[in-house]
Amino acid sequence: MKLIIPVVDNKEAKHIIAKGFHNTNYVCIYDSLMDTYEWKEKKEISIKEGNLCIQLKLKGIYNIITSDIELMTLALFTEVGLKVSKAIGLSVEENIKMFFNNGLNVFTYRDAMGVIDCACSGAHDISYN
Repeated sequence: MKLIIPVVDNKEAKHIIAKGFHNTNYVCIYDSLMDTYEWKEKKEISIKEGNLCIQLKLKGIYNIITSDIELMTLALFTEVGLKVSKAIGLSVEENIKMFFNNGLNVFTYRDAMGVIDCACSGAHDISYN
């Protein structure tokens, strides 16, 4: 199984997860069958942003770990059958371990929108003395 993670760069900070594909030009591809890591520029996978999900599938990559994702990108990825997991922290290796131990949540549309559900927060119950 292969998965892809947006990373800060492909040099000194290649083990640090970037804040989404839209905020970086670099990715890490992990292949669990070979237990290998490969760092690439995004443009090596797809020159056009709109083709990224197609190119990922052609390369056998169906799983994504990211700390942030734009709503439209999440919709495109999930529509074509890619699974997007929400990163915890910034470590590439730790997130890969958590992914394989089912420790990461699936990225939801609510997560991508950054919605805070105030109705559940109890904010309306605050009393001032």
